[in-house]
Amino acid sequence: MAQTLYISVTVDWEGRTFDKDGPPYYAENLEGLVLLREKIKALGFDIPWTHYITPNYWLNGTADPTTVLANTKAIDWGKDEIGLHVHCWYDLVQNAQVDPLVENPTFGNMDIFGNDTSGHGVPLGAYSTANIIKIVTKAKTLLEQKLPHPLTVKGFRCGGWMSNDGVLTALMQSDFFYDCSAVPPVVFSQGFSTVSLGNKKDTVGDNNSITDFILSLWGYIPQDNGIYQNTLSLKWNNRQAILPTTQPYKIFANSRSVIEMPNNGGLSDYTSEAYMTAALGDALKLADTSDEPVFLNIGCHQEGPFRYKNSLFEFFDNNKAQLLDLKDQEKIIFSTVYEASRAADLHMVD
Repeated sequence: MAQTLYISVTVDWEGRTFDKDGPPYYAENLEGLVLLREKIKALGFDIPWTHYITPNYWLNGTADPTTVLANTKAIDWGKDEIGLHVHCWYDLVQNAQVDPLVENPTFGNMDIFGNDTSGHGVPLGAYSTANIIKIVTKAKTLLEQKLPHPLTVKGFRCGGWMSNDGVLTALMQSDFFYDCSAVPPVVFSQGFSTVSLGNKKDTVGDNNSITDFILSLWGYIPQDNGIYQNTLSLKWNNRQAILPTTQPYKIFANSRSVIEMPNNGGLSDYTSEAYMTAALGDALKLADTSDEPVFLNIGCHQEGPFRYKNSLFEFFDNNKAQLLDLKDQEKIIFSTVYEASRAADLHMVD
């Protein structure tokens, strides 16, 4: 019997800047996200989005982030979800009273000694589990206190998708309902498989400093190194790598649990429209034969020029007729990730 396909659109907010007049790489940040949402809505997709926000904006001197978020058309406060995103900016880590700061390893900007100059690229899992708990709980409180509308944050995405064992353990101990950090290594390394690590180029053909982290955390091979330690995810995902078809799974440790909601459709900075469309096709095939609902998770970043958001628009544009038809038939539900995780949870064993 054919099952419903839940599609969730997500946005990662890095905690860097909203400024459209910043350096060239950051041009069209919030302005571009507003344009993207308006263009997708004009196609007929007035749908909820999930925003994973790093609350560093309230610590780094950004002018009145609360008012900016209250007024932007990038967020629909009547239907969207707000989740927590954590990049380990030094301001954010110090706000959690964590010392010492970790400066490497990193996938971010480095000084001549290999140390991160801002903390942005330092994996959250490079900190101890106790310190991760401090960081995520303080960041969650800061975000909930500063948002223009009161809400409770239930979901999480790790900066760089780097939810290792320490991060997952901390999320369980901090009562997050779900994590949305698992991402297919094939997004970052074409040709990745059980017998090959692939070419280490993403689906649009770029090399990325994040790739080796992704291959280690979300691949098939068990890792013991602290920042790469992935035994929890592997155990509860049947010892499998994350694939474009990977569906939600529940992770357990010491009588606690968290639902992993894979970002199986990728984010458009690294993901071509062709990959997203192929992932949609695979999800629809899976839904045709599944006894349970099927889930697809796609998205983009707030920071970055519009060209890094464009493949997400092209996904909706090129698949418009099919998506709207299936939506009208109630075979597709566009939902927040939290709503999707609740639907997935109904079919999971506690």
